[in-house]
Amino acid sequence: MAKGELSKNIEGAKETMGELLFATRDFTDEVKKSAKEVFGIGTSANATTKAFRDISTSLQNMSSQMDNIVKGNVTVKDLAKEQNKYAKTQAKFQTEYSQALNKANATLGKNKISQEKINGILHNNLSLEEAFGDNVVDIEKSSLRLLESFTQQAKINAENDDIMKDMALRVKNIQKGVGLAGAAFSGLGGILKKAGLGDIGDKMGLDKAVEEGRKLSAELTNGGDASATIGTKLKVAGKMAGTIGKNLAKSFGPLAILSFIVKEIVSAVKEVDKAAGSTAKNLGISYEQSLKLGQEYRDMAASNKDLLLAGEDIAEAQGKLNEKFQTGGKFSKDIATSYAHIQMRTNLSDKAMGFLVKKQIKGEKTIKNQLKSLQKTVTQFNIQNKMTLNVNKVMEKIAKASKSIHLFTKGNVVELAKTTMLAQKFGAEMSTIEGISSSLLDFESSIQNELEAELLLGQDINLEKARQYALTGDTAKLTEELMNQEAILNAFATDNVIAQEAAAKAIGLTRDQLAEIVMSQKEQQALQDAFGNGITDINGAYDEYKEKLQPINDLIAAATTEKEKEALLEEKKRQDAEIFAELGDENLENQLNSLSAAEELEQIKKQERDTAKKIAADMLTQKQDFMDMLKTAIKFAKIMGTILVALKTYSIVQKGVLAIQKAINAWKNRAAIAEARQRALASGDLVKEIGTASMKAYAWLGPILGIAAAAGIAALGYSYMSDGVIGPGGETVVSGPKGSIQLDKQDS
Repeated sequence: MAKGELSKNIEGAKETMGELLFATRDFTDEVKKSAKEVFGIGTSANATTKAFRDISTSLQNMSSQMDNIVKGNVTVKDLAKEQNKYAKTQAKFQTEYSQALNKANATLGKNKISQEKINGILHNNLSLEEAFGDNVVDIEKSSLRLLESFTQQAKINAENDDIMKDMALRVKNIQKGVGLAGAAFSGLGGILKKAGLGDIGDKMGLDKAVEEGRKLSAELTNGGDASATIGTKLKVAGKMAGTIGKNLAKSFGPLAILSFIVKEIVSAVKEVDKAAGSTAKNLGISYEQSLKLGQEYRDMAASNKDLLLAGEDIAEAQGKLNEKFQTGGKFSKDIATSYAHIQMRTNLSDKAMGFLVKKQIKGEKTIKNQLKSLQKTVTQFNIQNKMTLNVNKVMEKIAKASKSIHLFTKGNVVELAKTTMLAQKFGAEMSTIEGISSSLLDFESSIQNELEAELLLGQDINLEKARQYALTGDTAKLTEELMNQEAILNAFATDNVIAQEAAAKAIGLTRDQLAEIVMSQKEQQALQDAFGNGITDINGAYDEYKEKLQPINDLIAAATTEKEKEALLEEKKRQDAEIFAELGDENLENQLNSLSAAEELEQIKKQERDTAKKIAADMLTQKQDFMDMLKTAIKFAKIMGTILVALKTYSIVQKGVLAIQKAINAWKNRAAIAEARQRALASGDLVKEIGTASMKAYAWLGPILGIAAAAGIAALGYSYMSDGVIGPGGETVVSGPKGSIQLDKQDS
């Protein structure tokens, strides 16, 4: 469609909307008078008038959107918001229309029409004359005028629905033209903002690129009137990629890198100085010792860089460990890094982490191995009991368990987990079980209460084993024994409140406490009954377990002799243990790899900032010779050179901007790319010259910053500008190990 036709199409749509709006405004004025005559001065009359006015306002807003829609200035989300508002005004209009119809119908007495006919009018399936027949003349004139206004507006609304659908289709067609590339760039912008890297997204011009892409899509799809083709999507993607490529080259040029380095080091000096002073005061050490300690923490993080930890994470972990043990020491690299890494990914409390660390310090399992055992135990318990207990919640309850339970279980995570989960299955907290244990140890009163409960319930009760387990402190077995006390737990099946109180008293509880346990058990039973149908475990362990055991279960079912069956059952036990251990390991590893993209970017940003802090600490101590300073500066600059091209976002962007640009270049002119490769081999030399010039120009900043700037630029060039091509539009596209970017003509 030519531009003239497109404009005509736009104006036609706007004119239609204008006609509808004119009619709506007239109705609003007329309805105000009719509504007062029908309903009197009050809420109903005001609500009716408001319904018409809101329809008018909503239509006006939608009309103003039409021009923006065909130009590509409206997103699907924007339009949906407006259409939702309109839908609400429609619903209110229908409500008031229904009330007006019922009001008029009520005056007809025996000649009233059915609700079915009223619904027909409301849905534009029947006219007033068709619905009321000859009786329409008996309706009061004021009511009839009001109903005619409603009827006319309803017809306009129906016509307007078609326009709404057309608007929605146009926006969707334009959005499809923007394609997955636009969604990726928009999503990347959100991720960067969450990670505190919104400034990088702004420099890359992600939002602007998507906006330009949407406008081009609108142009290529005739204002959304036509569907987007593959060619449309490629052109739009190329437009967005070109915009972002130019912004990358401009924002991460020599001066931008130098400015960033200066800003980072100045900021790092302030940060390191403040942290060193605070740590020195808290630990009672000198400022110099504190600086050294901070660097040791950064070294710890650097030696485990794959864990995505920074020095500040280690420092925080060390602080929490000293708080836990009321010490002023330095914990080992293994303990500190494990603490920081695991807490970041599990969200376990300081108390729970402290429990795990204490076990590791005593020479038992590492934090990670303890959590593996916990995962295995919880997974096994859940599958065997058809439950869905949360492993984190279990760990938190373990940490809060009393010292006596910890001593009895020797602090064994597996035994503590079993005890905790049994208590939850019973429907009580650990503290409640301990209260029952104390009550049972008052033998004289306990036996007397037991006999009284037997008498009132008319059933045998035997708490002998429960008292034995209470005496030995075996909370797990005590809980299992309590679950076997059916007479007590079924006390509420009777209508005898005194008997219920006696049953509760037999195990040292109040009637309300026993009722709470019974209710919890019923809820838990409902979940168990629904397991595998209405509810199952989140991580899929149950399904995986069944699948892995299916072969041995089939063999057991097919066994012909008891001896063969027994042997297979033994083999099943062995496989059970292996499967639960494997599932536990898998679940923990999945949990430890649970950082979101935004969280990963934030950690990478903190890691790279550690290098700036290293330079800052060296500058504050003034104890490092020039050569070491030089090496540190070059290392910092090299990192900044590679990371600065959008940090971790470069690897994300290459899947969008860079891959798209390469695809478009190949699609448009493969021959031009092959020929142009011969003309751009000197890129590295050019970058070296720029680096040298930058170092001289900004020598006043000091040798460290000058060296850092030059090294950063050189690193950028050598890392990413190993090859260059001239694209079909005359643009320069620089290629390297990570992909390609399009540069601004002035920069190239």
